[in-house]
Amino acid sequence: EEEVGERWVLPLWRRHAERLVESMRWLYPDHCIAGGEGGLEEAVEEASRATVEAVLRLRGRSRTRGTGGRSAVDMLTLVVRPGDQAKGLSCLAHLFTLPPPPLTGVTAPAGLLLRQHERPTPQAKSCQWASERLGLERDLVRAREQHQGLTEVLLVSDEGEVLEGMKSSFFVVERLDGDGDGSRGRGKWENHQLVTCPISRGILPGIARQAVIEIAERELGVPTVERPLSVSEADRWEEAFVTNAVKGIQPVNVVVSSPMQESGSTLTSELRFWDSRGRLTLALEEHLRQHFSDPSVRDTITLWIHHDE
Repeated sequence: EEEVGERWVLPLWRRHAERLVESMRWLYPDHCIAGGEGGLEEAVEEASRATVEAVLRLRGRSRTRGTGGRSAVDMLTLVVRPGDQAKGLSCLAHLFTLPPPPLTGVTAPAGLLLRQHERPTPQAKSCQWASERLGLERDLVRAREQHQGLTEVLLVSDEGEVLEGMKSSFFVVERLDGDGDGSRGRGKWENHQLVTCPISRGILPGIARQAVIEIAERELGVPTVERPLSVSEADRWEEAFVTNAVKGIQPVNVVVSSPMQESGSTLTSELRFWDSRGRLTLALEEHLRQHFSDPSVRDTITLWIHHDE
């Protein structure tokens, strides 16, 4: 039977729903949902789907305006929390149309500002983090006065371990020498590996982060090693990039330390990488873009929204 209505593709929807459930369990451990063992999963799925469909119905066809004929991409923010009733859920949604992607399909590189800070509740994607990171965002604005290309804050632990971005996960590409120990890539990526901070160290288990790990292994034959990173070993990094579910992959071309005030002057130390994205970052970026846009991918759903006349 032919589907009728406006077609919307929600990439990796089920992974996002699973993280909503895990966040609810962490933030509201005493909140009870009726319906047995699968009650919370079913309640979150039902409440979020109904809210999303209502928002898309209100949006109508305005999502394609002003895009020069290119498909628009919308960012959906979904907030789920306990409702007024003990066994209910409250679900809020906000839909925002992003600027159309560049004609080249190439994402602009990211510049990172190093800041010593750790996410207080990495097990859950909480609205509280949006307010807690305001100081970091102000630091980023000030740092742009000296470095206009800065786009993200890279969080570092008290011990100097590189953790994650303020709104992203952080990866580096290492090339192993022929006699070294460690995992080995296959084919053209032999002796290459991805390295990222382990979730156990206190970072958000990002949706795009996990997708990149799976794509790297399955599609490109590149293993991922999860271990603490340090800027002091950056001479071993061939490439670096950040990931999130909105922008996908962004190559990193510069890392700048936190500005320090001394005698009225602002001092910064700068660690540059490459003028252009690396080969493996580019390959991963292309595979992830296809992964996000393919409605047949596991965990991605397609909604058909009918607009009443």
